[in-house]
Amino acid sequence: MSQQSVSVALCTYNGAAYVLEQLESIAAQTRSVDEVVVCDDGSTDATLEIIQRFTDSRDCPFGARVFRNQPQRGVTLNFARAIGECRGAFIFLADQDDVWCSTKVEKLCALMEADASCALAFCDADICDAALKASGDGLFDAVWFTPDEQDKVRQGRAIDVFARHAIAAGTTLGFRASFRDLILPIPNLRTAHDIWTSTLIACVAPVAFTTERLVKYRVHGQNQVGMRRWNLLEQIAKAREQLQLGAFAHAVDLYGKMAQRLREVQIAARFAPRPGALRLLDEKVSHCRLRNDMPPGLLSLPRRLPGVVRESLRGNYTRYSYGVKSVLQDLFLR
Repeated sequence: MSQQSVSVALCTYNGAAYVLEQLESIAAQTRSVDEVVVCDDGSTDATLEIIQRFTDSRDCPFGARVFRNQPQRGVTLNFARAIGECRGAFIFLADQDDVWCSTKVEKLCALMEADASCALAFCDADICDAALKASGDGLFDAVWFTPDEQDKVRQGRAIDVFARHAIAAGTTLGFRASFRDLILPIPNLRTAHDIWTSTLIACVAPVAFTTERLVKYRVHGQNQVGMRRWNLLEQIAKAREQLQLGAFAHAVDLYGKMAQRLREVQIAARFAPRPGALRLLDEKVSHCRLRNDMPPGLLSLPRRLPGVVRESLRGNYTRYSYGVKSVLQDLFLR
């Protein structure tokens, strides 16, 4: 039986320093990639010239189509365009600055092909510096994808985990193109393409993962989004930054739009939400709205305390946030 086709949606913006290594790693896959769709968001460096030279060379085993955004679209809408242009049965998302292990496509496709109902698969990644020197930490460590949560995903309860937090970075996942109509269009929210894609698919179909680190995830200080493992002081700083950036208002918008999309496709009888999925999204929105509306400042602690206590007793800090860490954030970091 012939293998189903594979597309890679590669988004670029001023990636001349790293994009060739990414292209070479895609070309070296043990399961062939049929096409790479490049969507460039207005690069002013040599990114497009490097891509053109490589795709025109004998070393390039796949077809490539390059699209240039005018005007710029931003990360989320750039990926949305790339996904929409893909023709393969499986779609893999690619950042310009990472490097894939040679078996990534083969192993993630195998996970989906082993179960015809499996719609998405993702992997762990080695967190590396700009020179691809591994830090020793994995991406699953950095996003606190714990053994308990991994068991939930294996048991078919992925939405319980995805409703709590993002665990599948775009560079680590692939999905069936038959679910593209569920995820497109993607709303124009900041860097939301991967959490939008993975969470919505988990709401309607089984997902799978491997703990193998099949990506070298490069953190170089200029990433659009960069993850690594934070020490305690850095976690406190990130918690403060989260509040300053309005992260909970963003979450209300993001998960609210996910719930709206699920209701739309359910009404149209195109995709059926898994039991409890809509309730989890609605409760996530309510939890984030409560946290967003908490008054700031130490003097407002007595006003925040009743809401924190209620959410704690209901288990919502554990179910939709980071447990005790989030409780302390709401009590003392606002």
